[in-house]
Amino acid sequence: FFVTHYTTTLSPGELVTATTWPIPASGEGFAFEELALRAGDYALSMVAVALRRRDGKATDVRVVAGAVTDRPTRLTDAEAALTNSPVDDAAIVAAMDAARAAVEPNATIHADAEYLRHVTGVLVARAVRRAWERTA
Repeated sequence: FFVTHYTTTLSPGELVTATTWPIPASGEGFAFEELALRAGDYALSMVAVALRRRDGKATDVRVVAGAVTDRPTRLTDAEAALTNSPVDDAAIVAAMDAARAAVEPNATIHADAEYLRHVTGVLVARAVRRAWERTA
């Protein structure tokens, strides 16, 4: 659906009229974190996380970044760092490191690439913690 920034596969005259967002079931958690210069501005980096808690471990983990990539992008190495493990400090650090390694942001007038990479890792950590808390 997303081709790159501000571009989708919609044809002229097509319009998205609805999206479906399921209500999380028991044991499921989600979170969204972003960094923007001002409230309501386009994000410099954004991260969404969804996961399930099963027997004290994370399963069905999804970690997605945006703004630091040309389209919403799953960070599969960050997902792997969390999958089938307890969400503790070690797993979160591994997911942060994997997220930072996975994105190659372009520098902007607001932030250089290394800063954006760092921030993306921080946002992954925050989103993972909040999603995990919501599974309880």
